[in-house]
Amino acid sequence: MRRSILLAAVLSLFCCAALHAQAPIGFATYPDFGLNGTTGGMGGEVVRVSSRADFEKYVGDDVPRTVILDADLAGLGLQDKSDRILIGSNKTIIGSGAGRQIHGICLEAAEKENIILRNLSIGHGKPDGIAFRTCHHVWVDHCDLYSCDDGLLDLTIASSYMTASWNTIHDHNKVTLVNSGTGHFEDHDRERATYHHNLFYNNEQRNPRVGYGLAHVYNNAYFNIHQYCIGYHSRAKVLSENNYFAANAGSPFNQMYWIEPWTYAYADCEDRGSYFGAPLEQTAKKLPTGRSFPIGDYYGYEFSLDPAASMPELITKMGPQPELEYRTILYPGNGAIDIPADTKLMWGGHDKLQGVKVFLGTDPAGLQEYPDGNVALEPGRTYYWRVEADYGDVKDNSPLHCFTTAPAQAHRPLPANGEKDARLRRAVNRLQPSVNEPLQWRQAFDAVRYDVYLGEAPNRLRSIGSTSECSLDPGLLKQNKTYYWRVDAVKADGQVVKGEVWNFAGKIVTLVEGRNECENMARSGYIYEEVQSGVASANLVAICDESGAGSIIGIWGGKSGRYQIALNYVDESDGQGVFMLFVNGREAGTITGDLNDDKYHLVAYPNTVSLKAGDEIRIEMLTHRKMGNRADYLEITKAK
Repeated sequence: MRRSILLAAVLSLFCCAALHAQAPIGFATYPDFGLNGTTGGMGGEVVRVSSRADFEKYVGDDVPRTVILDADLAGLGLQDKSDRILIGSNKTIIGSGAGRQIHGICLEAAEKENIILRNLSIGHGKPDGIAFRTCHHVWVDHCDLYSCDDGLLDLTIASSYMTASWNTIHDHNKVTLVNSGTGHFEDHDRERATYHHNLFYNNEQRNPRVGYGLAHVYNNAYFNIHQYCIGYHSRAKVLSENNYFAANAGSPFNQMYWIEPWTYAYADCEDRGSYFGAPLEQTAKKLPTGRSFPIGDYYGYEFSLDPAASMPELITKMGPQPELEYRTILYPGNGAIDIPADTKLMWGGHDKLQGVKVFLGTDPAGLQEYPDGNVALEPGRTYYWRVEADYGDVKDNSPLHCFTTAPAQAHRPLPANGEKDARLRRAVNRLQPSVNEPLQWRQAFDAVRYDVYLGEAPNRLRSIGSTSECSLDPGLLKQNKTYYWRVDAVKADGQVVKGEVWNFAGKIVTLVEGRNECENMARSGYIYEEVQSGVASANLVAICDESGAGSIIGIWGGKSGRYQIALNYVDESDGQGVFMLFVNGREAGTITGDLNDDKYHLVAYPNTVSLKAGDEIRIEMLTHRKMGNRADYLEITKAK
């Protein structure tokens, strides 16, 4: 939840500085996909390994485990051959001493979760240095990444919730990706990453490059970047904050592919408080748009925010550090929000750990000791805590960390409360008509299930179901209605915490006899607008981009009768467009583009339809082979 200026000031005094953080900050802390943040191998065995065989044995399964690497590893990448080690879920991998080298080996995780990599030097990997594919909740901290074949650190193929912190990332071309490139439907509503306190130098591009998702890039330092620092595309939203861009950092920002805001590949970026060694107006390929996203909806971080000008002084603390082997990793993450009641305080294991003292409280100046770490949390409170860990000859007294518990009620609804242009349909793949957009909310503190109510008046809500998840399909909703809904949180003892009544409505566009411009219709799924010459409607068309599908929707406002509906669309030569017609949720015809001439054609649906005032007309725009569907207008005429 958002923090006030006063609370931010308190946190800056009492919470740990990012330099000494022993828990992830940022998206790796966020509760989703069944995890309430990133724990790595906490709670599992601790093993030390010094051979590749043992390393692969202990990191490859999904059993919670902390693996301390005691020797350098060299692989076939040093001979320009592909060489991978697969990482399983629930792993913490730490390099001992001043850090351990993994050279010529790609660390790869596919369809895994909950991974921490720390105090490692990774270079000359082939194909990549670190590759997370269809993974979530990962933290890469205090590593040295350099000179691999393709990417150094990639978060791709529907991956999400990564934090990369205090790393040195250098001497490379295509550095770090958040998204798989254009044309990847699966990346929508995923690809969320935080980069903070990293040193990027002697690189070409992608420091990082972000598509479709959300990225927070703060307190990073950039030196000798030959092309660009932060790139973004395909409706991504990026917040750049307090970064240090040296005079030789190339273009600090790069709007990738298309710079026109009406194209599907356009993205938003906002910068706050960064230092620019060269005038931004002369170096940026396009100035940031000034729009990003509310960070406070996902995590707190203000306590870790350093002035941009201080970044050169912090460079020596980035990358592997000798003391990190004995820095106890803590959970929940630092600045984490919406933490539920059943959360147990946890700390990373170590084979020499002899004991831990835990101190916690809601007043950072008055913490209470909890010898076993068990504490009864309360809803909607910010807690501060630290540990004193005894490793025999080494003592680790952590700085103060903080987290905030979820409120007692379900909260943060989606659609947002009061939304007047809610998207009521969700695209599921390129070839399938869209489905109902679920109602969603954030978890209540100690709910075991949620009872959901919906209606067309705030005092006339009806039950539409119960669920243990934080989402529910409401059924087919009408575009021209205002809906009211409530989510009650039910505790294990049956006690009900009644929720607030929220409301939303879809955008209403009235369709009439004659020409109706597609760009004016309500849109769901992945539909954007585009300026294109040679078409009607002042050159504006509604498009379905290469990476998805979606629908355009209108409400019939004409007289009752039978009508012929025709669509003016473009049939691209690199694929095939499919345009399905639905009236009140029932399929009423299909147009399949097969001309492949990149020209617009006005084509009538094969069957006439019966319409009366208030009927919903929906066109589902589907794509084959990653092409772009484009639709200009609907022509509705009386049937003969």
